[in-house]
Amino acid sequence: MRGVAPGALAFLCLVAACGPGVERHMPLREGTAWTYTVQRDFDKLVAEARVEGRVPVGGTLGWRIVGPGLDSTLAWSDGRLVAGSLAGTRFDPPVPLFAGGEAAWSGSMSPPGRTEHAQGTLTQAEDTLRVGGRDAKSVRTVLTLRGATGETVVETWFVAGTGIVRQESRRGGRLLTRTEYVSGP
Repeated sequence: MRGVAPGALAFLCLVAACGPGVERHMPLREGTAWTYTVQRDFDKLVAEARVEGRVPVGGTLGWRIVGPGLDSTLAWSDGRLVAGSLAGTRFDPPVPLFAGGEAAWSGSMSPPGRTEHAQGTLTQAEDTLRVGGRDAKSVRTVLTLRGATGETVVETWFVAGTGIVRQESRRGGRLLTRTEYVSGP
């Protein structure tokens, strides 16, 4: 996904809140903010993500997520969390980020300045992750996107009632970004 800031895709997936059912893993509520550490190569920063305003995402009404110079659109649709855009890259149809199991995706991926056809797969399994010094039951998803410019893999760990607590983005096997939850709901 050349043209997208490394890790921007990962960072913009990082917004969560509390809600019913599977949506507890990443329901969206206006005004909620989360703080994360974001490590890219040798740089490490603290960044905030905030839910701001309703927007269409595919055929459903979702939310706009903003961060420092970043933008994404996310929605729950039929028990799946989908993204119409992540870090300036648009997806048509929206790409799955949490699906309750495996999911396939095929469509157009449009980073700034170009559009390419891409294929994607999402896998999902229960896991345990250390969060804030405690072991937490989590759901780990792995989104693999393959387009003309190569393969990008985004691993995400969701904790019910908190949201995304860790995300790692790799391109060609190389770690681009590691994002970890610091505070929020």
